[in-house]
Amino acid sequence: MSKLSTKIYNGAFLAVDKMGVWKAVQKIAPKILTILNYHRVSPWDENVNLTFKPNLSASPEMFESQMDYMNQHFNIISEADLVTWLNGGDDLPLNAALITFDDGYQDNYQYAYPILKERNLGATIFLTTNFLDEDFIFYWDLAAYCIHKTKKKVVEISRLGEFSWQNGEEYSVIQEIVNRIKYLSPMEIPKVLAELSERLGVEVDENYFKTLSLSWDQVLEMANNGIDIGSHTVSHPILSNIPVERAQIEISESKNRIEEILRKDVQSIAYPNGQVGDYTNKVVSLVRESGYKIAYSLISGPTSYKEVSGERYAIRRIFLSHLDTMPRFIAKVHGLARFV
Repeated sequence: MSKLSTKIYNGAFLAVDKMGVWKAVQKIAPKILTILNYHRVSPWDENVNLTFKPNLSASPEMFESQMDYMNQHFNIISEADLVTWLNGGDDLPLNAALITFDDGYQDNYQYAYPILKERNLGATIFLTTNFLDEDFIFYWDLAAYCIHKTKKKVVEISRLGEFSWQNGEEYSVIQEIVNRIKYLSPMEIPKVLAELSERLGVEVDENYFKTLSLSWDQVLEMANNGIDIGSHTVSHPILSNIPVERAQIEISESKNRIEEILRKDVQSIAYPNGQVGDYTNKVVSLVRESGYKIAYSLISGPTSYKEVSGERYAIRRIFLSHLDTMPRFIAKVHGLARFV
């Protein structure tokens, strides 16, 4: 989006806000659940600038402003509140909202957690357990690293095709490469990444990636201070894209690993990628049979309470990006993300 387009949209969103439209929406339809989805909260600096920028959800300053807005205009609930209500217990408050994070990046602890704790706000973090247990690198971060580190401006990768870029164009190329990788089989992805680094002449510094993930000690601290921990599978495959037997392992072993560390039940899972087609009825059955009480997609919300009660294994969330200005954030959390 150009700077001019951004300015026009921000102006429109601000005008709608000043007219009181969002307040009116909340009064007219207060039984709406708004679930925010973050990935990373971090400054865009030397610690993250070689990784996949679309997963940067907000700077710490923007996240702080967003949490202040949510605290003022919504009733922030916990995952336990949601599960209790779905099981026939206490009603949800009107204009309920839930804050979630995917993957398990270390900056969730470093930057987001203190902001949440200061405001006494809970959240749920969905962990990809291999990210914490092994020298596991997400394919999107490794692809971004290779493009940013190389001196080349063109590459051809079998199974993916040819890509070329100049200064400033690498971000769109990285996005396209990641989009093509994500639906490959888990067996193919390491081969493609190895070919990418080889053809670009990039030697991967694995120490760079070791600082990206949460530690289990950090997870334990957060879990003991108002942060719920859910599963995001073992290794983040698209569950509809792998054999059922492998999907079962991804779903159940991630739950077992987190419960082993936390000594408490894991209630929820967030489907990797989470779009229509990324989880099937069979996947939902595996999730239910593995003992999860709820599951989340990344199909855009918010969602009516009635819809949530009928789709507890496919609850919508609102994907947030560092491109979301405050006016755009406000519009998204009040429904623009779903309906426009």
